[in-house]
Amino acid sequence: AEYALINDDIKADYLKVPHHGSKTSSTDLFLDKVKPEVASLGAKLGNHFGHPHKEILERFQKRGIRVYRTDKNGAVEIRY
Repeated sequence: AEYALINDDIKADYLKVPHHGSKTSSTDLFLDKVKPEVASLGAKLGNHFGHPHKEILERFQKRGIRVYRTDKNGAVEIRY
């Protein structure tokens, strides 16, 4: 789905991270196209899938995107 979206003129200040931050979500190409400032992801603390994946978190950090996580921050509410 991300590859289908990158052909559009798509930008967002906020991104709801798909698939709980699994390794295959939030590709470099997608993040570079969307350029979010803030992202949130829902993941249960200690889940057996290992979400969010370390590689995904590094992608966000490399771009200076603030990430709010339900496993670390509790409920995440976005107001705009």
